[in-house]
Amino acid sequence: MRDGAMLWADVLRPDCGAERMPAIMNIGPYQKDRLWIPPEDLEEKANPYLAWERTVVPFYSVGNWSGMGLHLRGNTEAFMHAASKHKKLRIHSGTHFHPFHSEEGRMDQLRFFDYWLKGIDTGIMEEPPVKLMIRTSGDTKSYKFRFENE
Repeated sequence: MRDGAMLWADVLRPDCGAERMPAIMNIGPYQKDRLWIPPEDLEEKANPYLAWERTVVPFYSVGNWSGMGLHLRGNTEAFMHAASKHKKLRIHSGTHFHPFHSEEGRMDQLRFFDYWLKGIDTGIMEEPPVKLMIRTSGDTKSYKFRFENE
C-alpha cells in the first residue's frame, strides 16, 4: 500500500481478467504452482529495455541480505553488468528499511550524492566500490561492514 492506494495486478497486467490480486508478491520458481499467473508467464524472458552496456551514469545500489526475494538480485546484477565506471554497491542486513535510513546508511548516501550532485569531494569514490555487511553469528552486534574491490 502506498499513499493509501493498493497497487493491483491488473494495473500491470490489464489482460489478467477479473481477478484482483496484489501486484507486489514474492515470486520464486518454488511458488509457480500456487500462483494465479500461468507458469509459462513466469519464465525469465529477455528484457529489450535492459541494456547494461548503456548504463553509464554513476549509481549507488543498496541491497539487503534479508531481501533475497525482493531486490537483491537486481542490486547485484546491475552492479556487476552495468558499464558505468562510477558505481557503488552496499549490501546491509536487518530489516528492509532500517539500515538504509539509519544514520550510517544516510551518511553513505549523502557522501555519494554530495560528490556527484554538488561536486563536494567526500572521499567516497576513493573507497573500494563494494561495501558488504558480513554476518558472523546470530548476534547482530557482531556484524561488520567490509569493503571489497569487486
